[in-house]
Amino acid sequence: MFEAMLDPTLTGPTAKRERMRLLGVIVSSLSADECIQHVPTLLPEVMLCTKEVNEKARQGAFDLLVTITKHMNSLDNIGELLKMVVAGLGGTTTHMVSASISTLARIVFEFHGLCSFQL
Repeated sequence: MFEAMLDPTLTGPTAKRERMRLLGVIVSSLSADECIQHVPTLLPEVMLCTKEVNEKARQGAFDLLVTITKHMNSLDNIGELLKMVVAGLGGTTTHMVSASISTLARIVFEFHGLCSFQL
């Protein structure tokens, strides 16, 4: 049943906002192993949802992205998350590349205090 909730084909386009909220609750309750297993399947959907026309769905995607990042950080896996997001930059569509840039920008904006950049 858990896998059924993670399947994006079971919900319609009008339910994206509620789906993002549900996924946020699910991600918060995942253990470290489950998180590493399920976040790679969720992340592309969340990233693409950041480019939605519907403002509430888009905001829900950004909220879920922050939830995922906080959870991955608490598990000391934020580097893995960043690798997954950066991999989206190699996407075959401009929509995915744009979504990857938006996602990366939001993560850096929200969690700039966690990173120390050397120039």
